[in-house]
Amino acid sequence: MDNETLTFDSNSTETITATAKKADGTDDTITAESNNEAVATVSVNGLVVTVTGVKAGTTTITITSDSGLSETCDATVNASWHTVFFDDFKIEEYK
Repeated sequence: MDNETLTFDSNSTETITATAKKADGTDDTITAESNNEAVATVSVNGLVVTVTGVKAGTTTITITSDSGLSETCDATVNASWHTVFFDDFKIEEYK
């Protein structure tokens, strides 16, 4: 796994690339899960896990190969700013 920790903003993504080999040297299949999907969700494409920030907080991403090996990555999602303009003033929302 190429990342043991991630820090990024909500509404953005980061990737983790796993290295998982079977005994015969071919790529193993992996699954991934977030222990707090309110903070970040995950999706898997081959050996690449995409982590999407949902809201500020921390979560642990666990990647498991079909062979039964697993590793974890601690993810910190920071709040992102959204700015809305109205004629002569603006409102900033901190998420």
